[in-house]
Amino acid sequence: MPILTRSDIQQLDERIDKSVGSEPLLSFPRDIALMSLLRFFEDYCRLFALGRADFADGASLLKLGQDGMQFAIDWIHTYCGNPTRNDKLDLDFEAYGAAAQGHEAAIRYSMIWDLMAQLHRGAAIGELVENDLILLTYENPDAEVFDTCSHFFASPDAPDFQNDLEGVLARLNPADLLKSIDIHRHHSGRIKYMVPDHAFREIAEAQRTVLSSRWSERRWVCGNFARGSR
Repeated sequence: MPILTRSDIQQLDERIDKSVGSEPLLSFPRDIALMSLLRFFEDYCRLFALGRADFADGASLLKLGQDGMQFAIDWIHTYCGNPTRNDKLDLDFEAYGAAAQGHEAAIRYSMIWDLMAQLHRGAAIGELVENDLILLTYENPDAEVFDTCSHFFASPDAPDFQNDLEGVLARLNPADLLKSIDIHRHHSGRIKYMVPDHAFREIAEAQRTVLSSRWSERRWVCGNFARGSR
């Protein structure tokens, strides 16, 4: 299988970027596209990512959504025409649907962008299997071993992590904590939050409680590699 050259990687980069401009969302005026994207992302977080019963799954989906937003917003400001409408806060169902499609495309683009960055840095080697199908492998075989070990050595949450988290949040009483925080708005538009010491200590103690399971003594063995606590 032919290995991608620097020129091949650059051409692939250009093909990927050219496909961005065909997203339906980018045919709307900039203000309509941006408001529709923000409205969809709010629903994505509230109904899709944070609505998951498994906290880890929700956090992963939220991270993917945030990564996609970085690119989607940049596309809107690059490709969309100037604002032309006064009703930009009205719900435009066509633009909302295009925002959902554009956000999904931006998530996929974000994943590809990470892989392309590895190709450009030489950390990965690309081999052309067939048209539009590229196989990526590590340039350094040891890097693959260490990445695999890092995955297995990452300390997972305890099985009762979600229950502990809900209990801690109930004890914190978020409503009282919010009332204790003073908010100052400056003329420049900056906002400053004054958090009292007792509220900071309560939040810090809650975080220690929730994350304590990750610091428990464990011994992990993965192939010829091991990590343990004494």
